[in-house]
Amino acid sequence: MYDYVEFCTWFIVFIILFICTHYQFKWCIPVSLWVLKFIYTCWLVVLLKIYVMYRVNQQSINWDEIYITVKESLQKFNYTQ
Repeated sequence: MYDYVEFCTWFIVFIILFICTHYQFKWCIPVSLWVLKFIYTCWLVVLLKIYVMYRVNQQSINWDEIYITVKESLQKFNYTQ
């Protein structure tokens, strides 16, 4: 009797996991691909903007100002001492 109950329980677990896996592949993969495409597009736009700022508009990079800004931001969130 207990073998039958155990078998039925494992079969129900299998069916539930099978359904969950189906929805995972149905929805998670397209959503993950969309997120990756979005991130990739954002990085392309950032790189193009940097190119236009420094190559086309001939602006220079002030590394000291960038360092100070990053350092102040990190201290604000207490990441560095």
